[in-house]
Amino acid sequence: MGLVRRPARAFVATAAGTAVAAAATLGSITMPSATAAPAGFVTASGGQFVLNGLPYRYGGTNNYYLSYQSHADVDDVLAKAQAMNLSVIRTWGFIDIGSLDGSVPTIDGNKNGFYFQYWDPSTGAPAYNDGPTGLQGLDYAIASAAAHGLRVIVVLTNDWKEFGGMDQYDKWYGLPYHDNFYTDPRTQQAYKNWVNHLLNRVNSITGVTYKNDPTIFAWELANEPRCVGSGTLPTSGTCTQATIVNWVDQMSAYVKSIDPNHMVSVGDEGFYIGSTQGSGWPYNDPSDGVDNNALLRVKNIDFGTYHLYPNYWGQNADWGTQWIKDHIANAAAIGKPTILEEFGWQDTGTRDSVYQTWTQTVRTNGGAGWNFWMLAGNVNGQPYPNYDGFNVYYPSSTATVLASEALAISTGTSPPPSPSSSPSSSPSPSPSPSASPSASPSASSSPSPSPSSSPVSGGVKVQYKNNDSAPGDNQIKPGLQLVNTGSSSVDLSTVTVRYWFTRDGGSSTLVYNCDWAAMGCGNIRASFGSVNPATPTADTYLQLSFTGGTLAAGGSTGEIQNRVNKSDWSNFDETNDYSYGTNTAFQDWTKVTVYVNGRLVWGTEPSGTSPSPTPSPSPTPSPSPSPTPSPSSSPSPSPSPSPSPTPSPSPSPSPSPSVSSSGVGCRATYVVNSDWGSGFTATVTVTNTGSRATSGWTVAWSFGGNQTVTNYWNTALTQSGASVTATNLSYNNVIQPGQSTTFGFNGSYSGTNTAPTLTCTAS
Repeated sequence: MGLVRRPARAFVATAAGTAVAAAATLGSITMPSATAAPAGFVTASGGQFVLNGLPYRYGGTNNYYLSYQSHADVDDVLAKAQAMNLSVIRTWGFIDIGSLDGSVPTIDGNKNGFYFQYWDPSTGAPAYNDGPTGLQGLDYAIASAAAHGLRVIVVLTNDWKEFGGMDQYDKWYGLPYHDNFYTDPRTQQAYKNWVNHLLNRVNSITGVTYKNDPTIFAWELANEPRCVGSGTLPTSGTCTQATIVNWVDQMSAYVKSIDPNHMVSVGDEGFYIGSTQGSGWPYNDPSDGVDNNALLRVKNIDFGTYHLYPNYWGQNADWGTQWIKDHIANAAAIGKPTILEEFGWQDTGTRDSVYQTWTQTVRTNGGAGWNFWMLAGNVNGQPYPNYDGFNVYYPSSTATVLASEALAISTGTSPPPSPSSSPSSSPSPSPSPSASPSASPSASSSPSPSPSSSPVSGGVKVQYKNNDSAPGDNQIKPGLQLVNTGSSSVDLSTVTVRYWFTRDGGSSTLVYNCDWAAMGCGNIRASFGSVNPATPTADTYLQLSFTGGTLAAGGSTGEIQNRVNKSDWSNFDETNDYSYGTNTAFQDWTKVTVYVNGRLVWGTEPSGTSPSPTPSPSPTPSPSPSPTPSPSSSPSPSPSPSPSPTPSPSPSPSPSPSVSSSGVGCRATYVVNSDWGSGFTATVTVTNTGSRATSGWTVAWSFGGNQTVTNYWNTALTQSGASVTATNLSYNNVIQPGQSTTFGFNGSYSGTNTAPTLTCTAS
């Protein structure tokens, strides 16, 4: 979809015999063979998506402006996607213009001054903008998506004139017809060059090459490819189904030659040629050259896509429900998954019920996922304009419907109560599951659990299995799931789980990844704590907590696949770890402990331990196989006995929080998530220590050295010399008592990088 939808068109008759003959030839294209991808990459196998050997289904959205709006506005919409239980967001990986000197015309223009490709008259070829007004914008979008627990479908070009797309390629080479893009050797090579440049790009924020980043869900060849475009250039009259299928075959093979780990999709609207399954021109339209079945049979296409806009296609909502069922059935017959990649219904009075019916139809008929059009956030402090009438804003009744269905399809369980009206706070765009412990106990702190604590209403136990057959390697991989054995439901936001182990030397910095969770990794927070005094079997624990949801009586969270490594990737010896077991199937496990409201309700802690106060957890990052993931802190009420050779990611000292007579108070803690000697990433956690919700907050500090903030997110930040002041934004000003929000920044320095002392004031 572009910024403006095309109107419904009448069916245009062409020679049916040509279409049938083409379809017969194309039907001989072979199916792909399943190949293993590294851990953390979503793949397609057996008609479904798979992540780390387990089925993966999702609810998601679209947003085309992620690569050219401010960091705060990108974080805003991604935080709202996270709050809605969404897992995948689809966005544009192209902004194409003419020449900078104007000698080659621009189809659609830059976006807020951003552009990715432009014509260079001196070389007679497209050139690339890799800087701050170019691909660094996409870098940030991908990094922030990872930090919010989201994956990204990146679209490589557009059939429509918005953002340049195919017609801009044609203009570069002076071609007269829209469909010349598919067949002219020069445009074909220019497209391949762009693919090669993008897939081999190293993200300027995360340091991960795009083709190696599991945050990217899939590469999509084009948005809604057709023989016809927006009318900027006419069609030649020679474009057929074979034209588009041959282009898809060639380009999907090229993408796979560079990047065999990521999936590839076409991005078509799901039209058919000669189908008798349903009524209306979308089932039989040779003029566009698009047949969803033929495209899905292309060897290197991993999954199908289909879009749904009955308002523009002259159909009703019930027609749309059948459209969904037909595509799922057809994809199943071919043996590949398919997603409802865009859908919209303009009547806001009936939209909620229509979206609920459509998303439930995807879920109950075995569809792999859905992405609604589109989630819009705030831009420059105002809701993003609703250009086409399909925007969904959070919070809203429509967002509530979609959030519930997203949870249902990703977990296979009934959704919890409607999400709150405030989005979860946005984590750092440099994925960093860092804990932010209390510097001193406060009224909102959870007490140190004690084995003698009495049980609470609702019994919760944990089951464990070992997902790593090599106890001496460089990762710990416990599989965990919670089971409610009581007669009443349990609020998961009150539950924490601890897995106890020893660090075994090496770096003192630990890194956590959620590889997969039935309930969705975005719903899990992780932190590390130090055991004081340490025991021979435990000097550290991994703590998991949950952003919300309800665990019904007799219900289970489903598996949570956890992975822990040290930042230097040195080995562990798990055989002496307190919580370690060799069982590869789930068993009740009393050496992993469970707490409800800070009170021990399951298991036995290591003998003689007195754990540090419950740290404030941070959102789990997107899984990443990168050898240099951002470290997590290891909170302790006393200094760490094994300091890291680089600055320790421990919290800054902070005075005991004070609460004013009005019941308002806050505490701020500072964690260095990663430090590379000349720069660093830090996260600040602001916790409400008062008795009522905040309406705003300010954190201030003075650096002890020459640290300079280079960019920041989830805050309005100013620096004058060494003094820094950070204040809330419009979406994270309200913090409920005992709850927290986070903001972060990147900085540069020379010399030392000592954590500063923070002050926090709230109103």
